[in-house]
Amino acid sequence: MDLQRRKECVPDAVLVTKAFIVERRSQIEERLATPTASTGTPIDDLNGIAKALAMMANAGGGAVAIGGGGVAEGIKNITELAQAEAYLAGYEAGRRNR
Repeated sequence: MDLQRRKECVPDAVLVTKAFIVERRSQIEERLATPTASTGTPIDDLNGIAKALAMMANAGGGAVAIGGGGVAEGIKNITELAQAEAYLAGYEAGRRNR
């Protein structure tokens, strides 16, 4: 087989991962654009852990008390995004090193 003519075959898992990254990143960015904590306090007025937790809760769809996923869901969303990006980076590094 002529290697120059061979078409690159991208595994389905890579295509699904790329789509997931675009979707999850967009979701997180949209949720982090919320300017207030669930208490109504502007996030810019918060400091330290209160600010970090408010941002995590927003990344999770808002506080559990108002029907969102809360801090746990925010951490899960960000962790899943990081895992998908690491998987894709590993795949692409492996492709470059062939």
